[in-house]
Amino acid sequence: MEHTHPASVAQIYDARSEQYDTPCHTRIAADFVEWADLRPGDSVLDLAAGTGLVAIPAARKVGPTGRVVAVDISDGMMAVGRRKAAQEGLAIEFLNHDIADLDPLGLVAEGARGFDAITCCSALVLLKNPREAIRHWVSLLAVGGRFVVDTPCESAMVASFLLDKVGKEVDPSAKPIYDPEWIVSQRPLQEACEVAGLTTRVFQTKVYEEGEYSVDDGPRVFERYFDKSGLIGSAVPDAKEKSKALFLKAFGGAAAPTGVVREEVRLRVAIGIKHI
Repeated sequence: MEHTHPASVAQIYDARSEQYDTPCHTRIAADFVEWADLRPGDSVLDLAAGTGLVAIPAARKVGPTGRVVAVDISDGMMAVGRRKAAQEGLAIEFLNHDIADLDPLGLVAEGARGFDAITCCSALVLLKNPREAIRHWVSLLAVGGRFVVDTPCESAMVASFLLDKVGKEVDPSAKPIYDPEWIVSQRPLQEACEVAGLTTRVFQTKVYEEGEYSVDDGPRVFERYFDKSGLIGSAVPDAKEKSKALFLKAFGGAAAPTGVVREEVRLRVAIGIKHI
């Protein structure tokens, strides 16, 4: 059964909101702010803003003469972001909304200059139509504006990929909550940005976090990722039990001779400039 985007995504991140600000997520967000090349007075649109990890340091950069709008579908994540911004006295506009369709928000008045920078950190692959989303977002960007977006590399998704693979065996109609096409190659990201009218550079980042699991960790890893898989809501009887047995077998097969499965959090990042 397909996830009911965006409700299922919101539910996942609501549950993670109070624990989301990990050192890894914070380091990634700090790099996003640097890649956006923000200046005092800039206007910034931060999409999938979550707990404000990008929006809050962006607001510090642009200062009181700038503007930061933070949009996210998760009430829980937004609540954390609002709380943190209030503690610093930062005037960030937090809006709870689906980032795939921003038109109802009226963020840029007709004939007005668009945003100087638009960022979307760790969310693009969760959308049903990333290409259309990028085109839509770029329409809100000023000429000369900077656009920064990322996708995870496959090395960061080892357990998720294994679970989605066995999930297809259990329920052929199951669809992952992310689009794997955008994870295994940089081409979709590059092409989508260029088609949207951006001069784009795509690069692979450093490793932000390394993790390793022993084969004995398989049951724990399965439980961690199952609620984010396409098997949630599956009509197949005993889908969880069946997929768990297949996952544990595949997880063991993915281990190195030392009995360890490794993951590396590394991103593909696109930085685009709008020239027309």
